[in-house]
Amino acid sequence: MPVLLMHSLLMQIQLNEGYEGLYPLFTNPAQQAGPWEWYDSLATVFYASFLPPPYNTKGDTAYANALLTNPDMSKAKALAYLDTVMGYLNPRIVYCLNLSTGLNNPSVSDAGISFTPNPADNRTLISSKNNEIIRNVYVYDITGKMVHSSGPVDQKSYTLERRDLDAGLYIVNVQLDRGTATSRVVFR
Repeated sequence: MPVLLMHSLLMQIQLNEGYEGLYPLFTNPAQQAGPWEWYDSLATVFYASFLPPPYNTKGDTAYANALLTNPDMSKAKALAYLDTVMGYLNPRIVYCLNLSTGLNNPSVSDAGISFTPNPADNRTLISSKNNEIIRNVYVYDITGKMVHSSGPVDQKSYTLERRDLDAGLYIVNVQLDRGTATSRVVFR
């Protein structure tokens, strides 16, 4: 193990009273309430004006109080804090929950999945060319919201009907026995 990395790990353990794996965050001052928060002074005063009296005139007081516990608040600091926390936690969550990252999943072409036609008007046929059984089909809009899910398909093909879906781009996730395959489908 490189000396610098070993020194960093030992420093973290020392800062965390002997607990390994806790990630220390250095803030100034040491105690802060919500280093991930930031406020715009003008927006705070403006939104406070919509509150009932006597709070409608306290926007500047609210902003000043926020500065007492987070004196160097800024959008850049808040986003850096969030990125640091997510960068530390997300890989550990994925590992502990045994979640798929999609890196080892077969691609649509590797899985032998085809979408005919694509773009489509009213329906597209999802079919397996490698004798893979399609277990489930999930359709997501571009915001990530699931807009369609099939019950167990358990066949080598599935006709995805447009029904009440608007024209546009959709992400279709096809679950197979050996993983999932994801592709884009366009309804005109």
